[in-house]
Amino acid sequence: MRILRNQQRGSVLVTTLVISAMMAIVVAALLVLVERQNYFMHRTQTWCAEIPIAEAGIEEAMAHLNTHVENLNTNGWVLVASNFVKRRTIGDGYFYTAISSRRPRTIVSIGYGRIPGQTNYTHRTVMVMTKGDPVPYGIVVKKTVKMVGSGSDTPAMDSFDSSNPEYSGPGGVYDPLKNQDLAMVGTLSSEVNAVDTGSGEINGFVATGPGGTVTGTVGDGTWTSTTSGIQPGSVSDDCNMAIPDVQEPTSSLWNPFPTLSGVLDNADYKVNGSLNRGFVVYGKTRLWVTGVMKLTGGGTITIMPGGSFELFIGQTSGAEVTADIGGNGIVNNALVAANCRVWGLPTCVDWKYHGGSALLAAVYTPQAAITVSGTSDIYGTFTGDSFSCNGGIGIHQDQGLSPKTGNPIVIISWEEL
Repeated sequence: MRILRNQQRGSVLVTTLVISAMMAIVVAALLVLVERQNYFMHRTQTWCAEIPIAEAGIEEAMAHLNTHVENLNTNGWVLVASNFVKRRTIGDGYFYTAISSRRPRTIVSIGYGRIPGQTNYTHRTVMVMTKGDPVPYGIVVKKTVKMVGSGSDTPAMDSFDSSNPEYSGPGGVYDPLKNQDLAMVGTLSSEVNAVDTGSGEINGFVATGPGGTVTGTVGDGTWTSTTSGIQPGSVSDDCNMAIPDVQEPTSSLWNPFPTLSGVLDNADYKVNGSLNRGFVVYGKTRLWVTGVMKLTGGGTITIMPGGSFELFIGQTSGAEVTADIGGNGIVNNALVAANCRVWGLPTCVDWKYHGGSALLAAVYTPQAAITVSGTSDIYGTFTGDSFSCNGGIGIHQDQGLSPKTGNPIVIISWEEL
């Protein structure tokens, strides 16, 4: 009987040990399962958080674009190759976002999340396409832009802002000590050498049509003052815009040109045919010349202080006409280009300026070959079929003529890569 009891006690002990071991194994397995489940839960949370992190980068990029700054290499964004990039830490992760220098803008944003308990990161990538990027061009043409000079007598283009005293002198005049390197040249041409600066330079950016190329020197002020050639990021081939024709102006009363006095004062005037003499402009005045306009010798178009002048040349159909403004040129005593606007209707196919006075104007002649020569600088904006300049002319884009805000840039597509 005693032996039987010992055997029973031994069996109970073994059974207890086996059960305890099994329970320990189960508990350990459960702990491992819980640990792995907790790891995968945090890994899933990290994986899911990477999209919001990437989208935070996209939101910051969109906010940057919608400030409508001409130079995106600001506010912490840095030009790397052909993209403007920025990195920002968010919690245990970070985003790395790139904005293309080409228009329309493409934004690629990578959201990084740290793997729980490790120093490694996983990531997810989002790409978006945008539209609605306004571009304040100083020169816009359908064909080519040519800048011709020799030796030290070479053309150069920069920018200023007549509406901002930080980037202009008193009254909005150009101040070489406050100029900027944000000049914009755009052409729809896809030709080789669609833009050729010759021995001159463009302090800013150039965009051509698809496949178009640029020859010469283009870049920011530091680049152009020390280097010849194209600065990375300063040229693209994505220029695509509409250049509408000019419509014939309307008026409740067209006054005949005052031949005797040559004084235009706060009214609308029309010349049915050609005009080959200068005149003086007071107040808010418009003049429509349907034929050839030619200014030679001592002829001068003078805009008096406080005046504003709009000049229309040509018609919507009929014989081709030209404008040749020489002599003393256009003397804009209003001192800002916004007060002198020149419009070329479809029959105006050639527009030349070689006057003895600096030209301050916004010239919009979509069918005309624009040619500027002489020794006087030009200030404003120019739109034409083509553009060429000769000699040591300074071309100063007035950004005060451009809208400070445009249609907001919006996202048109979203894709996870």
